[in-house]
Amino acid sequence: MKEYFQIGKIVRPHGVKGVVRAQTYTSNPNRFKSLKELSIEGTIYEAESIVIDSDGFMLIKLKGIDTMDAAEGLRGKGVVVKRSQLPKLPNGKYYIDDLIGCDVLVDGEKIGTLTKIDQFGSADVYEVQTSKGNLTFPALKEVFKSIDVEKGVINLNGMILNRISIYN
Repeated sequence: MKEYFQIGKIVRPHGVKGVVRAQTYTSNPNRFKSLKELSIEGTIYEAESIVIDSDGFMLIKLKGIDTMDAAEGLRGKGVVVKRSQLPKLPNGKYYIDDLIGCDVLVDGEKIGTLTKIDQFGSADVYEVQTSKGNLTFPALKEVFKSIDVEKGVINLNGMILNRISIYN
């Protein structure tokens, strides 16, 4: 499993005092409010404060980033944290970074590798690179037989997958 996770991306400065606004890659951005240390482009910053706005974006004040110009210099950069700083997830929930790169099996037979997860309102959409092209499907509970992030394997129910998947 990965030691570092990209949890978001800085989209722009917020105000004139060096605060940045960052898009989060989670369904629950509040889990990041207590982070103390963040890495941006390989530089470690102490987080003075992290507030989640009404749109689910993080408003981050970093120690040493005190002007709008300094915050502007971080635009478009990824926000990375150590796994040890992240809260443990409940059973059946996974960090996207742990799933990307997993082998995808259908009824025990490997068909490809998970390359992308898009998060939409009703269901996440998984994209698998296969020898036939990209396979996409909604992440419905019934399609998953098992997920083992330690081994890097996702096993799917072929009967259900055939009904809901699309090859691109």
